[in-house]
Amino acid sequence: MRIVLKTAKVLLVLVGLVAALHVVCLLCQRPLIRLVEVDGISMQPTFEPGDRLLFVRKHFEPGSVVNADAGDDGLVIKRVVRLTDSRVHLVGDNTEHSAVYDLPRSAILGVYVGKVPLKLPCCKAR
Repeated sequence: MRIVLKTAKVLLVLVGLVAALHVVCLLCQRPLIRLVEVDGISMQPTFEPGDRLLFVRKHFEPGSVVNADAGDDGLVIKRVVRLTDSRVHLVGDNTEHSAVYDLPRSAILGVYVGKVPLKLPCCKAR
């Protein structure tokens, strides 16, 4: 029982720290953590519509799955296929149903770190 309580306290402290960091980043207009719901088939078979994904701001490289601001196309989830000094080339895993993007590196909002099994409110991306 004591171990469960200690674990719960540690988890609450960690959640509080993450929430505090997130608030600071929101004030800076660059959230540290993003929850995004997949809307579309461009990343099949890797991700399915309705999957909820967690993205964090961190280093990315070719092969990374990222959440990006694609301007008029809104938020997108794509795989990095090529990098230059200032640009990133993105494409979906389902190449028959995916647009290709050549965006500035600053358009990358986060790098995929895992699926979220809980139903949480979040924004949708293609």
